[in-house]
Amino acid sequence: MRLRHALCIGQQCRHAWIRSLSTSQPAGALSKDRVFPSDFPPRFEPQSCEKLYERWEAAGLFQSGRGGGSKYNMLLPPPNVTGRLHIGHALTVSIQDALCRWRRLTGDNVQFIPGTDHAGIATQSKVERLLKDQGVDLTTLSREEKLDHVHKWKEEHGDVIVDQLRQLGVSSDWSQQFFTMDKQCVEAVNEAFIELFKRGLIYRDVRFASWCCRLKTVISNIEIDEEHYDKPTEISVAGYEGKVKVGVMHHVAYPLESGGELIVATTRPETIPADAALAVHPDDLRYRHVHGLNAFNPVTNKPIPIICDTELVDMDKGTGVVKVTPCHDARDYECGLRHGLPLDMLFDEDGYMRLTDGSVVHRFHARDLILESLQSNGFYRGGVGHPMIVQRCSRSGDLVEPILYPQWFMRMGDFCKNAVEAVESGSLQIGSELHQRVWKEWLGKEQDWCISRQLYWGHRIPAWKVVEGLPGTSDASDVSEMEDVWVVGRTEAEAKQQAVSEHGCDPNQVRLEQDNDVLDTWFSSGLLPLSQAGWPSKELSDFYPLSVMETGHDILFFWVARMYMMCTALHPNNQPPFTKVLLHPLVKDASGAKMSKSKGNVVDPLDLINGASYEKLLNEGGGATLSSQKIKETYPDAFPPCGADALRLCLARESGVSQEHCKADFNFDIHDVYAAHGFCNKVWNGVRFAKMLLPADFQPSPLQANDKSYSLLERWIMNKTARLLVNYHTTMEKQSISEAAALLDPYFRDQLCSRYFEFVKVSSNVTECMDVLYACITIGLQVIHPFMPFITEDLWQRLPHPAGVPKSILDSRLPAASDLSVWLSDEVDAAYEAVFQIANHGGIYNRRYKPKEATLCIADAQRYSAVKSCHVLVKNRMNIEHLHLKNEMLADVTDMLSFPMDGDCIFYINSKDVETSKLHEEYQRSIHRLQQQRSRIRKTMSRPEYAKRAPREVRDADRARLDEVEKSIAGVEAALALLPQESETETETTT
Repeated sequence: MRLRHALCIGQQCRHAWIRSLSTSQPAGALSKDRVFPSDFPPRFEPQSCEKLYERWEAAGLFQSGRGGGSKYNMLLPPPNVTGRLHIGHALTVSIQDALCRWRRLTGDNVQFIPGTDHAGIATQSKVERLLKDQGVDLTTLSREEKLDHVHKWKEEHGDVIVDQLRQLGVSSDWSQQFFTMDKQCVEAVNEAFIELFKRGLIYRDVRFASWCCRLKTVISNIEIDEEHYDKPTEISVAGYEGKVKVGVMHHVAYPLESGGELIVATTRPETIPADAALAVHPDDLRYRHVHGLNAFNPVTNKPIPIICDTELVDMDKGTGVVKVTPCHDARDYECGLRHGLPLDMLFDEDGYMRLTDGSVVHRFHARDLILESLQSNGFYRGGVGHPMIVQRCSRSGDLVEPILYPQWFMRMGDFCKNAVEAVESGSLQIGSELHQRVWKEWLGKEQDWCISRQLYWGHRIPAWKVVEGLPGTSDASDVSEMEDVWVVGRTEAEAKQQAVSEHGCDPNQVRLEQDNDVLDTWFSSGLLPLSQAGWPSKELSDFYPLSVMETGHDILFFWVARMYMMCTALHPNNQPPFTKVLLHPLVKDASGAKMSKSKGNVVDPLDLINGASYEKLLNEGGGATLSSQKIKETYPDAFPPCGADALRLCLARESGVSQEHCKADFNFDIHDVYAAHGFCNKVWNGVRFAKMLLPADFQPSPLQANDKSYSLLERWIMNKTARLLVNYHTTMEKQSISEAAALLDPYFRDQLCSRYFEFVKVSSNVTECMDVLYACITIGLQVIHPFMPFITEDLWQRLPHPAGVPKSILDSRLPAASDLSVWLSDEVDAAYEAVFQIANHGGIYNRRYKPKEATLCIADAQRYSAVKSCHVLVKNRMNIEHLHLKNEMLADVTDMLSFPMDGDCIFYINSKDVETSKLHEEYQRSIHRLQQQRSRIRKTMSRPEYAKRAPREVRDADRARLDEVEKSIAGVEAALALLPQESETETETTT
């Protein structure tokens, strides 16, 4: 009976990993004088390898101009100067540095420029907290004195994040490091503001903005955290001692002049004193009788009009009556403009307000006082739970206050249209279709950009207000009654000249005051491609444009879009700063939750690189919110030192980054880092094995694919190496980082170590394998290098290289795919796989029947020749003491068990070597177990709701499992049928 080896044994056909490179091998494999080098540690020690960074930097290996190929320009998104390395930085570095190192290996001239961002709000807040802790009264310091303190702090602590980036192995050209407040950036920012102001694209206006009372500045949306509350909840607010209750809708009665009352629902009773009107919908029949009447403000008792407004009021929501507070709500403000309502500002910049009795209190304390007043005066009609979203400043912890404030704005209409057209035309490529839609949706709003911030740390706006000297005025009081006149200039003298020439100011009388505000940090960072190329003071260098703009998808609008629009508009020839955008996902914890210190799930990359004890995790990883027991549950092994290479490979491999696709989130699991560390050890020991074989004076011979002396195994591994290069270069060219990283493990671990090295160990003449071995090891290190730079550099320098090979892997050249294309062969691949499958099948039979001797008959001459060339390897993989090869079938098969394989190949063992009774029992148990498994799957699939409710992928997986079980049952039954029956065996023994 023929038995095809698919029978059983799908699960058992997996490739067996090489157990250990130092495992003893059969005689004749390696000569006794082959020993591991004494100076080559048996295990990978990342801390030792990472010392190589200083040598790289000292040798100038990261500097641009070293490659003779095409230009490749990359800008490292500048981290905040106040920051510490987080997992998002590590992901950015892992992606960008992999691309830059690969480009260097191909010979390109890489210019990878790093820098740090001045981080206006973050830095100013940090320094002010430190000064307060030191007992310094900030109100006594001038602007210049405050700036001196910030500059001093920056000089002392500003390089912390830079040094941490070095620990990750980033190969940036540190000789070109920038700071967004250095001279070149200041010149670019001032020039951009002045130029855009002159074009009429920058203007000043009083508009609504998101205000942080604690920081006393406008903040952007990216600095706002949204908190969702479904029911009444008391929360803490920075800067306020008490608790603030949110999630409550208060119902308040407004008495009418004509008698009666209107009920208004509000979540912000503290703003009632600034109410300028009540609004109803003109079509709401309930309130037609109050059109044009007045109501009384229940707190101030002032009369306010009842107006009709179709845009503000939805008569199906709430009571259908809306209080209008123009200075504290953007929609109310628009309504106020439509109806000419007074604009009464209730809160000051600190979030305090003056009550009717003259006292000044915090706005949230005022809420409690006003509610008490409403209750005591009979105007409060109760409160009910109401789902709401609370906006909190991520920098200060204060709740965001919408406020009217004079600000500088940039007109974005034409910029947005041009940027959308660029994506639609394909001249700008942005990753996935999802992000293209996001780009169009955001920019389609054409919302003007508020570019000013009420800080002192940052780029001070180069605009001056004319306070004296305007024509038709005699003193400052006359000027104050006029609309503000603003002029711009690089210096005050230049601004005065503009005031004289454009506004007719008296040159002898004109007096200016520079605006105290600074520009949004995104304004300066949006100019980086231009400023780092020398604009505006120098001729643009070849750093412009960038080859690709890589960053997180969360700042696609805040940074990437603005950078594209500003740089294109300001470039002398309107050349865009980049034509390709590569986005990576946000990093979340293993369960998919957002990382935050309050949750205690933030992972410090340096803890994974250097290792961290329980004590450190408690003190720095959320100890304020997590107990020791919780830390042990979350991280049962604490953090052993895994090294930067393991972290980088994990992030690159698991994040799913590619030009065509970008996952929204990436669930980071530290166990993936441990797995990557295991791969580091495999690479280390693989090269250690090769070093043992390669003589110190090794001089490789050129590999010739047409040389027939190469064995099948050598041709196969060169074929696999050639295919690796094809796939690797293709995926890296497409910037499919995760796909490229996924190629490394199958090649190095399985194909090179587990298969080819196994052949080398049993080769009768190891010296003949040296050229192929050297080629595979060096190419393997080169393709791994962009993801794991430290270990590959260390191993490269340990290998004996012939003359002419660079000492550093950074200076080496990775062969192009075409360089090894002559080795590509489907025939070689098929021949080897046939041999390998035969060896695996025989190994399975050996484990089942445990014979000491076997015969393998192969009728096909080509297959026989292929197996014969790998005879020792096949025998070892089968783990059979004596394996006989024949190129014809056995004539006498008495007492032989035969196992047909794929093709004309039969595996024979002597039935006398088989312990039949034990095998019968084992097979019967296996069949019973598999049948039970089959029954469970069938029962699940037969349920009435299964076809309707089970997702398609679940149904497909179940069918596949059922097919696999059916095959396994058939395989075991067939193997059982081949065994001699116990009765036959007993008869023979009796006879």
